[in-house]
Amino acid sequence: MTKAAIQMASLIFSGLRGRHCISRLLDYPCRIDSRPVGRQLAEEGSMSMQSRDEMSDPKSRRQDILDHAVSLFLDQGYAGTSMSDLARAVGIQKASLYHHFPSKEVLFTACVTEGYEGAVRRLEAIRMDETLSDEARIRTAMEEIYRVNLTTPVGRMAPMIAEVAPTIPEVARAFHGGFIARHYALVTGMIEDGIARGSFAPLDTLGLRQMIFGPIIFLAIEREMTADFPDRDALNPVDRIRESHIDLILRLLTVPSADHPQKE
Repeated sequence: MTKAAIQMASLIFSGLRGRHCISRLLDYPCRIDSRPVGRQLAEEGSMSMQSRDEMSDPKSRRQDILDHAVSLFLDQGYAGTSMSDLARAVGIQKASLYHHFPSKEVLFTACVTEGYEGAVRRLEAIRMDETLSDEARIRTAMEEIYRVNLTTPVGRMAPMIAEVAPTIPEVARAFHGGFIARHYALVTGMIEDGIARGSFAPLDTLGLRQMIFGPIIFLAIEREMTADFPDRDALNPVDRIRESHIDLILRLLTVPSADHPQKE
């Protein structure tokens, strides 16, 4: 073997040991994979999962983002939650997150509007339920309003909405128009239905509406403020407050007036 051939063989052997092909002579990296087999399989599986994730149902991915966002906002606050935090929590690239929601403000607004949509639909169903009496309809509606505002993650966001509203007015408008105003209209409609059928006294529905919602919203805010208090449940026993509140409203509604006696 000539000296030149020996030098060439030495270079090739050296290149293979360094995980480079003969093209190393031309400074081109080799495609030989130096990762351990187990790592190769794991990373390729991860890439495969990522590919499937990119092709997953956009609606499912959007809902997954919203669910994680509500949880993070509640745990860390609006100011303390970044889009990077959320991308990590969901397990997607930040660019993919921005594809669904172009900003944190847009994402937070979507959490508010889309999160409360189910609550509005349930109140609509209660109003349309012909198996319920007028009194049972009001009781069921108030129980649902308590449940949403005090026990669901999206309901617990009300204090945070009040906090960010001055800097993000779109959130305030979305919350009021998409949730508060529609809830007001549905409950007012239930009261007016009962008045028309003679089940309720003809009282001022505006005042009654505030008497129904005001204590619930205040209790929700107070519960969030005292979340770390060891005696929070003793300070605000929700079940007792809820039942007393509902009974008070129903007593007020069903008291017959002189001009409109209660229907037998």
